[in-house]
Amino acid sequence: MVDEPQNGSPAAKSGVQSGDVITALNGTPVKDSRDPFPQGGGIGSRPSVELDILRNGKSKTLTITLGELPNGNKPINP
Repeated sequence: MVDEPQNGSPAAKSGVQSGDVITALNGTPVKDSRDPFPQGGGIGSRPSVELDILRNGKSKTLTITLGELPNGNKPINP
């Protein structure tokens, strides 16, 4: 479950909201909170990823364009 996406982050810009439950990354299921990005989700050097979420009991897919976080840190890419 998403706690609070960082303001100005790629996730926030793509519509990820507090309370969203991440169910898959690029089609790879997320089993629990200790497994947020299973096998790297096939991120590699992609410019974007697909994030499947549950929001208010409804499934939704968001496309997130990867980039730097507002504080200057780069996103984690396995």
